[in-house]
Amino acid sequence: MYSIGLISTVKDVARFIIAELNNGVIDGKQAIPAEVIKKSQIKQVDVDSYFNGYSWGWMHGEFGGEKEILHTGGFTGASALISFLPNKDIGIVVLQNESGLKANYLGEIIKGIVYNTLLGIEKNAIEAQMESQVEGLVSSLSKAKESLASELLQRSNTPWNLSHPKEKYLGTYTHELAGEILVYKNGLDNLEVSWGNIKGKAYPHQEKDNMDINFRPGTFYNIQFKVKEENVTGLLINGHEFGKESE
Repeated sequence: MYSIGLISTVKDVARFIIAELNNGVIDGKQAIPAEVIKKSQIKQVDVDSYFNGYSWGWMHGEFGGEKEILHTGGFTGASALISFLPNKDIGIVVLQNESGLKANYLGEIIKGIVYNTLLGIEKNAIEAQMESQVEGLVSSLSKAKESLASELLQRSNTPWNLSHPKEKYLGTYTHELAGEILVYKNGLDNLEVSWGNIKGKAYPHQEKDNMDINFRPGTFYNIQFKVKEENVTGLLINGHEFGKESE
């Protein structure tokens, strides 16, 4: 969940929201001090964004004229939307094995259907709003695909700037906490990269011994290889340094 990589389930996060709505009490027990819950929900700063303020890790906004406290986020392959309306004593948790534009739209569509239903909005109005949101999703995805296709073509025409033949960069790179990254060749002489359950095609980068990985549509992750004389000794990605295993 979010960018911190917390692993949980819809059921467990829903219990956390119940505690947020119940002054820290869940299953008849004071799981979180009531004063902590109260202070964590007080808006500390105003924000000019899709939400209007921020407190202790919570975003503040409105839904249907009601005060909404929420948080959204994710990383490649996963996303989360957690929200509750404190004055209505209701909340929703949406966890998806999806990320990016589609996940953002789907989360908002699901939230809208659930909240509007619980708030007693007429079914016809809910369906009309949902249809409008789905049309917006389809339109945005179409534009995003066109933009991505253009960018991929441009990147494909960029020359490689590697110190050594591609074969030198192939192999397994390890990090004690972040796992393993595998750099390999496919049958078309293209470099590809896998990191856990995600994988993507590598594209040239203008800086020496760098390449960009398309792990998800529209998002590229830069890899900087560590080269010492004739050997590739490691790589750097997202601030994490991986060492290359001996062949």
